Order: sequence, then C-alpha cells, then structure tokens
Amino acid sequence: MLSEFHNHAPPEESFREAVLEGLGKTPKSVPSKWIYDERGSRLFEAVCEAPEYYPTRTEMAILGSYAHEIAALTGPDCALVEFGCGASHKVRLLLDALTSPAVYVPVDIDGETLRRTAETTATDYPEIAVEAVRADLTRPFPLPVAAYSVSGVRLGIFPGGTIGNFETDQAHAFFGMCAQMLKGGGLVVGVDLQKDRAVIEAAYNDSHDACPNFNLNLLHRINAELNGNLDTNAFRHSAIYDEARGCMNIGIESTCHQSARIAGQDFHFEQQEIIRTQVSYKYTVESFQALAAQSGFEPLRAWLDDANLFSLHYFRAP
Repeated sequence: MLSEFHNHAPPEESFREAVLEGLGKTPKSVPSKWIYDERGSRLFEAVCEAPEYYPTRTEMAILGSYAHEIAALTGPDCALVEFGCGASHKVRLLLDALTSPAVYVPVDIDGETLRRTAETTATDYPEIAVEAVRADLTRPFPLPVAAYSVSGVRLGIFPGGTIGNFETDQAHAFFGMCAQMLKGGGLVVGVDLQKDRAVIEAAYNDSHDACPNFNLNLLHRINAELNGNLDTNAFRHSAIYDEARGCMNIGIESTCHQSARIAGQDFHFEQQEIIRTQVSYKYTVESFQALAAQSGFEPLRAWLDDANLFSLHYFRAP
C-alpha cells in the first residue's frame, strides 16, 4: 500500500508561463519536462522500446549485471530515491538486489504516472515503505521524513541518461541538490556515452516514429490545455547531433510560414524555425566523473556495456 503522496510540483500556471515565455523568445524553446503529461509518459515508454533506442535496454543490462555490486556498496536498510521514476522498470532490479531496503521514494513531474507507479511498486514490495514525491527535478524539493529515519544510507538513482538533458549549470545544480539530500550515502547515474554519430541520430529518429511522436506531444498538450490552435501536421520532429559539442539538439520544426493563437496570444513561426525542446549531452567516463566531482561527489565505480554505448556510475555523496 502506498504510504504517502507528497506534491511539490510547480503550480499549474507554470506550464502556461513556460510556453508563452518560450515561444516569445528568439530562438524559441520550451523545456522537455513539459512534454510529460499522462499521454507523454505513455509515448516515452514507446521510445524506450524502439529498436534503435539503445539507452534503455543497455542500461537495463548493465544494472542487471551489477545491481548486487551496487547493493554491496550501499549496505542494508537504505532509503532508495529514484529521480525521474517514470514506470520504474529499472529500479526493480535494484530493489531486488538491495539488502532489506526500508523506504523507496519515486520522484516524477507527472502526477498520474507517479501515483500509478508508486501504487504498483507498493503492492509488489509490501515490506518497503513507498513515499511518492511529485516534483520538478530542476528545482529543490524536500524528501519525506521517512527517507531520513532509516538506519542505513540514502541512495539516489537517476537512470536513463536523463542527466544529459541538463546544461552544465543545471547539472551542477542537480548534483548540488543531491549532495544535500544524500549526505553520506550514494548516487547512481546512467550516462550516455559519446560514439558514432549515426548510432546516436538513429536512436532519436527511430523507424517506428516513437521519438517524434513523444516530442510532438508538446503541441498536443498546448492545444488541449492552453486553448491553442497549432496545426500539428505543419510541424515535424528535428534531432541532429552536434559532434563538436557532443550534444543532440532536439526540437520541433515548422514546415511552413504559419501563425497560431495560444492562451489568447498570437505567435508566428517561420518556415524551418525550430522550437528547441531538449538537448542530450553525451559524455566520456572521465568528463562525467569530473562534472560530478566538482559538486563533491567521489567516483567509486563506472560500469559499461561491451560496445561502450552507455555507462552506469556510482558516486559517494559528500
């Protein structure tokens, strides 16, 4: 049974403000976190199953191979905090490996998906207290009191390579927040690695259109929630890898000159103009460890798959 549901999400008008502000800028941009409503969360699950999208299955394989090593580094009776839990498929490998985990804290911005995930996990792991937290990972939020009452440490896990969606200053802010939350414990982070451009671009332009459908959900959400009249057929998904920066640039491209009315305001889109929704930085093991170390985290382990596509890191919290 779900022990508690803590709502620290930003107020609902934040979506309206983010869209109006983002579309009023040059260049236009709306953060990818606003793609996630209930429909967006379902569409992202389809992304994870796309054959070209290697991060999910590769991270699952790494976690399956090394979960017991993570458990040994963590110790018994821990509180496990999952940042950006989604459907929480991966964390079950860790919950099964950990020694008597006492508390599980799934954190996500999408309240409906979070509640469903938390309730399912609570049913499947009745011996673990499940305390769900709805929150924006780019803003500080409090952990439940139960996470501080365990006899073991607090272990955070941030899977999926999502850390790559943060610009450097945002990544530093996230690590700083985690350092406060997880003092004396640990942090496990999934990190996508630099590799051949064709492999990376194929993952974000998959043959089943899972990534495009997910990205374009932002337009559907704007129309549904902000009384928008965007012509969703007049936009297309854009995902291009910048090798010099080691970064995927992802956005929504207007296919023609067009205008739309959103929340009572008019916006114009030039042909080929892009609304940036997401970046996805790819790291080397060394560069990512250096990034975390700047916030005081001590790198203890880095595990990679045989093809060096993806990495899983264990850091000791300061």
